[in-house]
Parts: sequence; structure tokens; C-alpha cells
Amino acid sequence: STTLYANWTINTYTLKVNYTSAQVSRATNLNISQSASSVSNGSIAVSGSSTISHTYSTSALTVGLSAAQGSASGVDYYIRIGSAPTVSAYNGIDSYNYSWTPDSNDTINVYIYQRYSVSFNGNGYTSGTVPPTTYKMHGTALSIPANSLNRTGYTANGWKDPSDPSDPNRILITTYERNASTTLYANWTINTYTLTVNYHSDSSFSNATNLNISQGASTVSSGSIAKGQSAMVSHTYSTSALTVTLSAAQSSTYSYYISVNAKPSTSSAVNTTTYSWTPTTDGTINVYIYQRYTVSFNGNGNTGGTVPSTTYKMHGTGLTISANSLSRTGYSPN
Repeated sequence: STTLYANWTINTYTLKVNYTSAQVSRATNLNISQSASSVSNGSIAVSGSSTISHTYSTSALTVGLSAAQGSASGVDYYIRIGSAPTVSAYNGIDSYNYSWTPDSNDTINVYIYQRYSVSFNGNGYTSGTVPPTTYKMHGTALSIPANSLNRTGYTANGWKDPSDPSDPNRILITTYERNASTTLYANWTINTYTLTVNYHSDSSFSNATNLNISQGASTVSSGSIAKGQSAMVSHTYSTSALTVTLSAAQSSTYSYYISVNAKPSTSSAVNTTTYSWTPTTDGTINVYIYQRYTVSFNGNGNTGGTVPSTTYKMHGTGLTISANSLSRTGYSPN
């Protein structure tokens, strides 16, 4: 007598790994590992397949999936099972452990897309927050933030990608499309500031004169203007003071008092003055010119006393002169 026991052959189940799609600038194989199983091919190219075989078990196995080039410096890959990855939907960066229980035959499709890092550099900014590093996926456009930084004396104007071999000076405003990791630099346009020079209409003279304006390092809209007119001195942002020279055009023939932002007096500069302007903001000045007249004295035969020194008067004003305190034999001063 005996007991016969049913005889069993344990089943072997397979996991088929298809390397379905890759979007990369640097090609990579898909490496596959499972230490307790038989792996038909541990490294496959895109469109290839590998089979993992294991006898029946209810214990999950960890299948290692990795981009062969993922260990290279500066090269990263999105890995996703079942569909193409996005920058927000993926299973792993460079590698992923897939859990498989060998109680049935299964198939997985693996997608690998290269990932690129995009960093930002404020490039001389003086305030604001530089955007954090972000990422883009091969073949897609990355929306980049506006350049909302501030820089004294400059206006923000997008970003530049100096490592772009085709056009390092191209200005990027909303998107970055190159399939490469890079650092985008804040792009700046230097501001131009203007000093408005008004030849004030209260200026007074009997011999009319233009106002000459010069500043060697700047653009001057008109180097010579008539009374009541204005000219613009323009210069890009600078913290260095510029000397603006202001002069009466007729100074070779006549004399003029000249002053800035106030009517002149007889102690004001004669014929030429300067104004110091730092082009960090726009400015306005009013220039006044009044003709100067010379008043000299002659003793006319005096025999004693001191003839008064030459003095000056300004157009439209009175000049107080000293009494005739000279002496002349046989004469009385009058």
C-alpha cells in the first residue's frame, strides 16, 4: 500500500522590458538588473527588449532600470514606465527600481528622455530674487520667468544664453528651447539720462548772445541756443560727475555775467561757467545771462586824491558810484 503525491514543476514567469522610446542629444542604453533572476540582456539600445525570468514567487522583486549614461558628468535622464515622461511626471532621474512579483508574465515599456538644467545669473543685479534652477526635457520648450530683477542705472531686458553656439547675443524673453544645460544671464539695457538746459527768458542784455553748451563725453542736442530755448545733454548711466561748460557766444566782443539756477550778480562768473552733473537721474537747469558793462574813472587833470578803480554794472541795474573826492588846484569837484 502507498500514497501517491502529485508532482509539480514550478512555473517560470517573465517580465519583458521594452526600451520603447528615447528623446536625447546624448544616446544612452537602458541597463537592467535583477540579482535573483535571469536577465537575457543587461543593456539594451532604444527599440530593444530584454527578458527577466524567475520562478513563481509571491515576493516582489526589485528590477533596476537605469540610463547607462546617467553617471556621466552633467548628463541626466527622466525615466518613466508606461508613457513618455514630463518634467513633473516621471518615475526616476537616471535610475528607477521597478517592483515585479513573478506570479504572472508581464511587460513594461520604458521611456527615457534627457533632462537639462537651466540656471539663472543676476549679472550685476542690485535687488530682487534670482530665479531658482529649473529643468527642461529634450525636445520641449521651457517657459522662463520674466527678468524682474533690478539694477541701478539699467533696465531689465530678458535673459541671454552666452553658451549658445549659434547666437550668444540672442535675447530670451519667455522661452528657452535649446537641448542643452545652460546658465541664463540677466540682460540689461543701460539707461540714458538727460540734463535739460534752459536759456532762461529773464536773461537781459543790449547785445544779444547765444548760450553755448558743451560736454565732450555726452550727446548735446544743440551746442548753441538763443534766449528762451532749451538743449538736451544726454549720457548713459554713470556715477562719475560730468562737467558741462556754459558760455556766452558773444564773449569775444562783449562781457556777460552768467549763472545757473539764479539771476547773476556782479560777483557771478563772467562769460563762462561750468555745471557738474552726474547722469544717475534726469535733471534741469536754468541759465541766466546778463550783459556786463565796464565803468572806468578818469581824474581829468586832478592834482590830488586817488582815481577810483574800474567797476562794473549789470544790465538793467543801477550802479552806485562814489563821490568825486579828488582835488585840482584852482577847481572844486562837481
